[in-house]
Amino acid sequence: MARRLAVFIIVLALVASVACLLVSEISYPFFHYVACDAPHSLDYTEEINHLANLVDWRTGYFHLAWWCSLIAIPLFLMLFWVSLSGIRQSEVKQTPAKEF
Repeated sequence: MARRLAVFIIVLALVASVACLLVSEISYPFFHYVACDAPHSLDYTEEINHLANLVDWRTGYFHLAWWCSLIAIPLFLMLFWVSLSGIRQSEVKQTPAKEF
């Protein structure tokens, strides 16, 4: 059970990391979606719509990373606490009793 929980925590942390990388992606081709239909007129509508979609996607990635972290951190602390208490119990069991 502890091993499965540890694997689940690792997967959550990796998903959060990938989502953070997708949020912090910097590459963007500026003015790629600007339309030039007539001389001396530029239409920025498609460019603004694309930027708005990117903001929406990155906000979703941020929320995914946030929730994965909020779930993984307490689970990790619980797993760590249980593993420490398990070590202490095994040390107590292995310690030979002193005879008086």
